[in-house]
Amino acid sequence: MTHPHLHEFVLLCARRAGTQWIDLYDEMCRSAARKKFRGLGYAELRELGLSLDLDSLDATAAMVDSVLKTAGQN
Repeated sequence: MTHPHLHEFVLLCARRAGTQWIDLYDEMCRSAARKKFRGLGYAELRELGLSLDLDSLDATAAMVDSVLKTAGQN
C-alpha cells in the first residue's frame, strides 16, 4: 500500500504536469527539489517509499502507475 502522502503527491504532480511519464517525473523532481508538497523533499519522500533516483525508476514508475490507475487517471 502506498503511503497516503505519496498518493497525494503523485496526484498533485499529475494535475500540474499531466500523466505522460517524462512530464510527470520532471514535475515530481521539481516539487521535491523545492519541497512544494507538505515540505517533503527528496529525503522525506524516500523515507515514505518514493525514490526519484535514476536507479529506482522502475519501482517509482510502477508505484506512480498504480496510484494513477487507482485514481482512474491512467
